[in-house]
Amino acid sequence: MADSLRRIRALMAGMVVAFAMSLILENVVYNAYPPPEDFMAGDPEHMAKYVADLADGGFALMIAGWALSAFAGGMIASMMGRKDLPRLVGVVTFAVLAGASTNFVMVSYPSWVIISTVFSVMLAGLGAFALARRMGLERKQQPARKK
Repeated sequence: MADSLRRIRALMAGMVVAFAMSLILENVVYNAYPPPEDFMAGDPEHMAKYVADLADGGFALMIAGWALSAFAGGMIASMMGRKDLPRLVGVVTFAVLAGASTNFVMVSYPSWVIISTVFSVMLAGLGAFALARRMGLERKQQPARKK
């Protein structure tokens, strides 16, 4: 029971960190490539115009932000969960990928951005898993006691 709660807490913390990183890095894109003054982020038409006018550097920052979100969230989940690292990192990576995909469904992005995002987020998740395993964060299962 305690292990299940630990994993749930680890997943929640990993997703919160990934979401926060995503918001922070999205603001970096908005500051580096400011939208027009009458821009409303919740309006799909305004967002579509902003994405259509966005330079390639803005897309690169966006892709890097999603990848860093998956990496940071996966590492936090690994540090807190300490068991089932592939599952913990995989769930956080999938959540980041789902969030990015939601943007792709709502607004039309160039195909190279979509492909690059999928690969970079997956590689970031794999990198988080590899680093966590290399750091020895995964606690080994102890054999059951015999009575």
